[in-house]
Amino acid sequence: TTDVSARANKQDFDADPIDPALLARADEIGDLAKQFASTFQALAKARSELQEASRHELSIQRDRLYGAVENMPQALFMLDRDGKIIVANRRLHQFYMKGEEIDLVGMPVGDFIAICRRNGVGIKRTLSDDVLGDLEDRSKGYQHSQRMVELEDGRIMTMTVTRLPDGGHVVTH
Repeated sequence: TTDVSARANKQDFDADPIDPALLARADEIGDLAKQFASTFQALAKARSELQEASRHELSIQRDRLYGAVENMPQALFMLDRDGKIIVANRRLHQFYMKGEEIDLVGMPVGDFIAICRRNGVGIKRTLSDDVLGDLEDRSKGYQHSQRMVELEDGRIMTMTVTRLPDGGHVVTH
């Protein structure tokens, strides 16, 4: 029995964990082994089908989210807890990159700010700065702030920053 449980725990769900010697038996033990083998095969097939359906559903959801983020009118970027950009939409590039083809993903936000300044679209001055939301939201780890700024090129932008419970941020302009 130790050998059977060891094989079952190997995470190789497509392999038959039943000892072939048990399957070859012509008694009740052999019948039970065959039933277990059949059950294991059915479970492996169901698991495989579920994984494929999950992959397909995740692919659909990813494509929908990508379409929404890429086609929103606001510039958007997300930062991980270390301040590195993990998502940047095309609108962000249009607003700040001035035609430069720079992959922002993985870039520290300080480097992004330096590129904005180099392109003449850095923050010239802050017009207002407010923390939004109620205490209940903040206790759950979410913190919202909104800042209205004037850029060096004269545009006025409202930047909304949401701090996420994992320490990252979502920023829209």
